[in-house]
Amino acid sequence: YATSTTDSVGTSGNSFVLRKTKPTVTRQSLSTSTLAPATMDLYKFQVSADSAGSVAVKKFVFNFSKSTTTNSTISLANFRLRRGSTDLASADYSIVDTNGADLKAGTWQNGSSTGQLVVYLTSEDVISGSGNVYTVHATIGGLVQSGDSVSLSFNRTGGSTVVTGFLTTNYVTSTGGVVGPSIDTSVN
Repeated sequence: YATSTTDSVGTSGNSFVLRKTKPTVTRQSLSTSTLAPATMDLYKFQVSADSAGSVAVKKFVFNFSKSTTTNSTISLANFRLRRGSTDLASADYSIVDTNGADLKAGTWQNGSSTGQLVVYLTSEDVISGSGNVYTVHATIGGLVQSGDSVSLSFNRTGGSTVVTGFLTTNYVTSTGGVVGPSIDTSVN
């Protein structure tokens, strides 16, 4: 609040962004966490909007980890995204790995035990109220041993930076990093 009409220094303030609403992302329980050679749910979460208005989502970035025991030949292929109880049409989304390789038609690189998985919706999914439940699932193949595991979790940068703006379809930077915002929520 300036009290003088002759301010030689000028007025200043903090810049800020106003948002009408915010998403809430909640991890959902899987029906099983025991791997078997079959199509299995890997991660399930619900995105909802608060009462102030709808939110739009377009991209989800996950950290991927695979741990295998001796003699295990586990493979993961045919990654898919389900909204509610129905798989999305293949043309409505893409799922790629750290290197930008298509995981809907391909297989997670067997020699790699960690990386990132990017789910990119072709069009924004506008969510209001209690929202949508999304499930990432894939076909587990090969010899699965007791003690083998696969884990997905939301990618978090650890900072408090809030990303605002349009997201591109560029999945991977020239240095190999995955492009995408972190989701600042209470997902465990």
